[in-house]
Amino acid sequence: MKVTRLGRLAPALAVAALVAACADQPTPFAPSLAPTSPSLSVTGKPNLGDRLSFEGELWVCKDGTPSAQSFNFDYLVTNTSDQSTVASGTVAVPMGQCVMAASVATTASGSFDATVTEQNPLPAGWALTSIVGEYPTGVTPPTPVVSLASYSISGVRINNDWGAVVTFTNTYTPPPPAAVVLQPDPGLLEEPHGRLG
Repeated sequence: MKVTRLGRLAPALAVAALVAACADQPTPFAPSLAPTSPSLSVTGKPNLGDRLSFEGELWVCKDGTPSAQSFNFDYLVTNTSDQSTVASGTVAVPMGQCVMAASVATTASGSFDATVTEQNPLPAGWALTSIVGEYPTGVTPPTPVVSLASYSISGVRINNDWGAVVTFTNTYTPPPPAAVVLQPDPGLLEEPHGRLG
């Protein structure tokens, strides 16, 4: 009786095809567009309809993929008349929350420009997708300058009459699942060494 190579190879190929059909294939991640405005309802955000409730205050909010992650922000507030520093520091903002970073006296006249920068590099898997500056309803100061490349917003105008809220949105992309590569048992594919019979 002769055993052909095809006769021995057919069962091995059938097993390999069955295993491959049952294996879970990794799901590709579809790219998504960055939001242009905050997507979570962040807590602690000042009421933009009530400018008197946050006069002279600079608020930083963190929006994005829900997590327990906190992010650090450096801020600098300068007097627009002489560029002197009025306030500076670092504030930690948990995801989904807002924190008052700085305030100026509401009894003094004048205006102030704030710059807020998210510290980077960000933790693995996180990306900055948008920065939005907001003012109280009815207030139209100069438009702030947003730079995603430098993780910052500058020219945020505050004074004794109004404050401002800046919201940084970060999204998290998990790493893709590890690929599974199935290889047939090399022993099943060997040439027959002799004849059965």
